[in-house]
Amino acid sequence: MKKILLLLFSIGAIFSSFSQALTDSQIKKLADLGRVWGLMKYYHPAPASGKLNWNDTLRSYLVKVNNCKTGNEFNALLDRLFSNSGSYRPGKKFLKSRKYHTQTFETGWISASRLLDSPIRQKLENLLLFFRPGKNALVRKETAPYDSNIIHNNGTENLATLIIAWNIIKYEAPHLKLAETAWDTLLEKYIPAVAAAGNPSRFEYLLAEMLSTIRDSHNFMTLPHYENDLGNFYLPFTIAFVEGKNIIKQIDTTVCKIYNLQIGDLVETINGRDINELRDSLGRISRGGHSKVIMNEVDEFYLPKAKGDQPVKITFRKAGSSLLSLAIQPVAKRTLFDPLQQKAKRKYYQVNDNVAYLNLLYSSARDIKKAMSRFHHSTCLIIDNRGYPSGKAYSALFNRLAGGNPRILNYYKQNVSTFTGTFPEKFLHSPYYHLRGFANYLKPFYKKYKGRVIVLFDESTLSHAEFRNQGFSFIKNKVTTVGRNTAGADGALYSRWLPGKIRIAFTGDLVTFPNGKSTQRTGMTPDYYTEDSINSIRNGEDDILNRAIQLAGAKE
Repeated sequence: MKKILLLLFSIGAIFSSFSQALTDSQIKKLADLGRVWGLMKYYHPAPASGKLNWNDTLRSYLVKVNNCKTGNEFNALLDRLFSNSGSYRPGKKFLKSRKYHTQTFETGWISASRLLDSPIRQKLENLLLFFRPGKNALVRKETAPYDSNIIHNNGTENLATLIIAWNIIKYEAPHLKLAETAWDTLLEKYIPAVAAAGNPSRFEYLLAEMLSTIRDSHNFMTLPHYENDLGNFYLPFTIAFVEGKNIIKQIDTTVCKIYNLQIGDLVETINGRDINELRDSLGRISRGGHSKVIMNEVDEFYLPKAKGDQPVKITFRKAGSSLLSLAIQPVAKRTLFDPLQQKAKRKYYQVNDNVAYLNLLYSSARDIKKAMSRFHHSTCLIIDNRGYPSGKAYSALFNRLAGGNPRILNYYKQNVSTFTGTFPEKFLHSPYYHLRGFANYLKPFYKKYKGRVIVLFDESTLSHAEFRNQGFSFIKNKVTTVGRNTAGADGALYSRWLPGKIRIAFTGDLVTFPNGKSTQRTGMTPDYYTEDSINSIRNGEDDILNRAIQLAGAKE
């Protein structure tokens, strides 16, 4: 009976600890606890070994810190955190080597803190100075689901998961220096908001908002409660943001025929809410290194979602008409028609006597072999590199373009198995990161295309497609690029799980051109930047392709 009463008392204490608005002093203490706990997670051998339940330790200390009245009490509590975590004897200093060369995370918060006293700062500095590289069991644990029964409906669980996520990004995402927001300032900003979030859906939105500030096009989140609130059904069309308007770009032809909706109609409101206001709210939790990627994320994953048990009220305008209203029943599955995709699925075709078109996304290696043979005597070849083509398609293409097999990128693989947050001095030496990929003994005998090349790319050119896109800079054909900036996310995608079935992802490795320039966040910029237009969407025209055809016909 005493144990039951003690358990109930503990639960009550956890729920009541953050029931009132936090003071500035409490917020700063909770933020510094989160930073100290995170540094110990990655640098202290006891948590890294997996012998301690480090997340439960965080939860218990959150409640204790919130009850600290003075700075001395706070530092005494942190001292107990160190002593209760196991002995740690400073030994030989950890010297950076060629294997552990670049450190991507900042540690200036230790000296900048106005709360941490000298002994605690020294303990933290010792963790950095005398670190012993070894496998981190906590990092491995987070690569699979765990603590799935956690419900984020109270301040303690909300703050614990926020701090866990913040530290994952802090130590494992190498591009924080490129983000517009200083990552070390975000705990103070989000701690009061998530502590007051009374339901899991609101908490997940706030978490996603914080994580999205890293502006990484690899970043994505699985938000079970928030996504459930959005609904598991769909509007029978997609909406794109073009020329400052929200235009229907793809439709489920069968369903939209019932409502007389067409490609090119402009949407004004959804369920009485201005669509631009809704788009801004969804954009704050969407991944993307730049605005085009963010807009695509909103269009694909958030705007079309709806509940299946109630119609969605929309207002829209047809070309040149007044405002109309509809109540649309969402569908469980939709078959979308897009005239541009239909044309692209032709894979390759002759545009005119001198110009040919090849789409990498829909072409196999065999298709590319046939196309290059067929169009060998054309004076200009338009290569469409939008989307995410296969690796075999690139190899088949580059083997038939002029030039050797130079290295097209430097790839630095994070030492995540032994020490998170550092990279070797030298990039990986792999034939995969060369123009033609792995060795092909037949490539010297392939007939090389000698004409001009125009490459199309845009924000859908992501990751593998993006660094393969860099290869066009190294071929000897005269190359012109048309479209919009690539997504800005080279390198491997790292996935981590948080308590409560939440999953996050981010770019985990460093990729640059051979000259050291990175495409992260901004992407590659084309020679001829081309936006879509409302008229072209209504007429089923591809502005990027049309611009390329125009350039192909221009005199050099």
